[in-house]
Amino acid sequence: MTQTLLSLVAGFTTVLSGLDGSWVEHYQKAIEAHSQGRYQEAETRYRAALSRHRKTNGPANLVPVLLNNLGSECQILGRFNEAEVLYRQAIAEWSRVPVEESGVRATLTNLAGLYRTTARYAESEAAYKEALAEIERVSGVESLEYAGTLAKAADLQRALGNHEQALPMAERAVKIAVLHLNSGDPTLAVILQTLASVYLEMGRWDEAESAYERTRVTFVKSGKGSGVGVAAAVTGLGRVAALRGDGARAERFYRQAARIYEQTLGARHAMHGVALNNVAQSLKQQDRLDEAGPVFQRSLEILESAEGSPAMELVRCLGNYADYLLARELPGEAAVHLKRAIAAAESKVGADHREVALLQVRLAAVRHAQRSYVEAARLYRVALPTLAVSMAPADTRLVETAAGYGRLLRDARGFVVMR
Repeated sequence: MTQTLLSLVAGFTTVLSGLDGSWVEHYQKAIEAHSQGRYQEAETRYRAALSRHRKTNGPANLVPVLLNNLGSECQILGRFNEAEVLYRQAIAEWSRVPVEESGVRATLTNLAGLYRTTARYAESEAAYKEALAEIERVSGVESLEYAGTLAKAADLQRALGNHEQALPMAERAVKIAVLHLNSGDPTLAVILQTLASVYLEMGRWDEAESAYERTRVTFVKSGKGSGVGVAAAVTGLGRVAALRGDGARAERFYRQAARIYEQTLGARHAMHGVALNNVAQSLKQQDRLDEAGPVFQRSLEILESAEGSPAMELVRCLGNYADYLLARELPGEAAVHLKRAIAAAESKVGADHREVALLQVRLAAVRHAQRSYVEAARLYRVALPTLAVSMAPADTRLVETAAGYGRLLRDARGFVVMR
């Protein structure tokens, strides 16, 4: 989640009444709208506040606050290019503000999160490091602000597959946060959710389920404006259920998340499309293939048309749909969608990325089954070097890929001369 800068303006509340009321009212209404999850209204209000603030020469140290908060609303609404421009403008404005009043660390954290969402991982990691260094200098390593940004940096490491690095970072973030926050604070919920996701991907399902449930309860306690957070926690519970083989329970959680995203962000928002893809996956898991197909197609329709879809979500959902097509014994169509997923992933993260290689391996398996041995071999030969340098030697995915390539070579004898 992004950071809107509310605390920085607390010191100005005594003088707001003496300023031109036109921008002040918009600013205060924007804060209220954001806190209640009305992000489009908040964006409109921030734009009006910024425009009128500039016309009336309001306090200069509020310009970067307004730019940061407007960027935050654009990011939540999926307009990532606009958000990046606004964050960069905010950073430039912070350089003109006295150090003791600067909120550049929050804007850097938001920018890092934006980079992560758009699969610019190296830039994201660098921005998080810069933000953490700034927070350490200003607030210290035991501050709540440090905990929040540390959790986000931990989640990036989780997404990169660096679980052993992510776990102590997430655990430390939670340890710091509970010293500062009550059990119903949404900031605590966000940090707990990061730890839950790390547990999940490390196969520690009981701990993951407990942390996701604690996250859900914390968001519910926090009241209005927590819908997106509740949906994310419920999605996590659905993932645990799916991994345990309980497709029906996963479906219930995923449908709840889809309803929340639709009500909060709108039916055409990318996160609603992702949630529907999860629903379709749960239907597939229950062998309800006739029901799953239309839901998969609706999900992809939303993701392909939504402005600012998270970079790799469309890729993941295309891969899921390909798996569904394989379950329907339609390998030709599955191959088409895997190729689309590979092309989309390459455009976002580059041809040498691990996620691209894993998709190539999936396509290789399909082409192997179709006896397209030359194409399958080419895909394995492209993917294996990437996986070898990005995974531990004992990683089961690397081991299984090597075994798959070996099976291909055995099956191909007598059909083609391998070069």
